[in-house]
Amino acid sequence: MERFVTVSGPLARDMALRSGQEFYNDCHSPSDGKFCGGKGGTFSPGVKAYLKDQYQMSPETAKELGLSQDGTKLLIPFKDEKGRTTGVKWRDTAVSEGLGRWGPADNHGLSLYENKAKKGPLFVVESPSEGLILAAHNHRVVFFDGADSLVSRTDVVNKKLHSRLSKIVEGNTSILIPDNDVRGEAFAKVVEPLVTKRINPPAPYKDLREYMIKGKGTVDQLL
Repeated sequence: MERFVTVSGPLARDMALRSGQEFYNDCHSPSDGKFCGGKGGTFSPGVKAYLKDQYQMSPETAKELGLSQDGTKLLIPFKDEKGRTTGVKWRDTAVSEGLGRWGPADNHGLSLYENKAKKGPLFVVESPSEGLILAAHNHRVVFFDGADSLVSRTDVVNKKLHSRLSKIVEGNTSILIPDNDVRGEAFAKVVEPLVTKRINPPAPYKDLREYMIKGKGTVDQLL
């Protein structure tokens, strides 16, 4: 069986999932199944402001990365090692706290964003939030759908994701930046043996994004 097949819409995607077939989406969005990989779309003023405030990202960079918008939801594509869109996760920009901020993922749990030149170290982080702010500054990054996608709260490691990460970082100068919490430490325990170096954001910041947004720090200052 081919490792990846192209699927279009929820029915084909569900059939692929049930058969155990890995896939990448032709089109998929939370509302109508019409999110498409490749270039992203246009953004409303509110979502543009959100991109700038939360990820230091311009609309042009967001479009280049394939991000798009569905109502108040920012659609974040997850990409495989060949740059194909394997799924999407959404962030509702109208919800600031609590449940409903992040949408269920259909994304195989891991995403690789390469810059055009494919130069510099490859960063490994837990979540789309850290992944996006790194990508906004043209860094190469692997991000997960949260620490739990790689290692469960009962310390069970997702062997498929672990194997994929191992192959991705091979031959790269790779730097792990975990969150400063219990889940971040569990994530780091699994990832650190695979990478070149580990760096934690300085206290009192809980994660890399907070360090860069509230602390006005840069990745270069951490290295």
